[in-house]
Amino acid sequence: GQPDRFPERYGGDVGLAVQMVRDAALKVCDRLILVAADQDYAPAVNIIQGDLDRPVSIAYVQNTYRNAVALRNRCDHPSFIQITRQMIDACDLTGKAKG
Repeated sequence: GQPDRFPERYGGDVGLAVQMVRDAALKVCDRLILVAADQDYAPAVNIIQGDLDRPVSIAYVQNTYRNAVALRNRCDHPSFIQITRQMIDACDLTGKAKG
């Protein structure tokens, strides 16, 4: 069957962590990018990188840097991506083409 792409059905953070581990185990992606600063994800990231040998990047919004660093430091060797206000502003979140 198809993997369930709606981890919120399973309880927010826990559901997302389970889905990340599942996707890594099934090799449905080359890299996982976690947009979060919550240290509760560290065990899932460690399993994905260590046991499943899949790379993980931690992405964070500018004002969550301190928490994101703490998450990164608890993980094995994730790469780090900063999401800036300019990046968010450049996104078309309305679904309408800019022009």
